[in-house]
Amino acid sequence: CQQLKSINKRFSKSLPSPLNQHCHVANWRETTLIVHTDSSLWATRLRYMTPFLIASWQKESSMPTINKIIVQVRPTLLVYDTQ
Repeated sequence: CQQLKSINKRFSKSLPSPLNQHCHVANWRETTLIVHTDSSLWATRLRYMTPFLIASWQKESSMPTINKIIVQVRPTLLVYDTQ
């Protein structure tokens, strides 16, 4: 859990604003990072960036070895007050 938080923090710093506000690391399995975005627009932007992200992380010793990024759309739920 702590390592996932650390990876998420480094991941967010690697992304430009406002993309970093719409993506977060959901899981990490061996060399695959699973990232959730809150819309298809942000997912598409992130998918275009994945080769560059992976290449830059391979140069960093602080990031674990990541060879693949899976991007999934998980919209945020909106709660409306009916009163």
